[in-house]
Amino acid sequence: MKNSANRKIFYGWFCVLGTFFVSASMGIQYSVFSLFVIPVTTELGCTRAEFTLILTIFSLIAMVESPIIGRLLTKVKVRTLLTFGALGHILVYIGYSFSHSLGMFYACAALLGISCQMSNAICINHVIGKWFIDKKGLATGIAFCGSGICLLFMSPFIQSIIDDFGWRWGY
Repeated sequence: MKNSANRKIFYGWFCVLGTFFVSASMGIQYSVFSLFVIPVTTELGCTRAEFTLILTIFSLIAMVESPIIGRLLTKVKVRTLLTFGALGHILVYIGYSFSHSLGMFYACAALLGISCQMSNAICINHVIGKWFIDKKGLATGIAFCGSGICLLFMSPFIQSIIDDFGWRWGY
């Protein structure tokens, strides 16, 4: 009989924890966008429709890129894609914070469309699929709840930053 104290935690659960944090970053990116619409459009003097076009640009590029990332996952390590995706996100949000025109917002949205698929649901599902068979649903659910849990705390936090320091610091 094996001693239960000698049992190690299955490595796949550490992967779930990592994908939880990737999911949390996705939640911030998609869900707090609306917090920036009024302050940015007021400062730039543009319409809300012109500003929210960045979501369309981002979504179209991400849609076209999805099958490419799916194929790339068979040739490149997921860790590499996640790293490049995270670096792309950092550059995008730095770019947003320094933007003084809609053109710069649109260019950053294009980069976000590229980098977001490198650290998105495709990679999370790929990682979970490699480590789980029987508990795949549970592992996937835990991984994807990161976006909701993070948003619960980050939305009021980001709103307070925007209120106190402005939208540029919020990004």
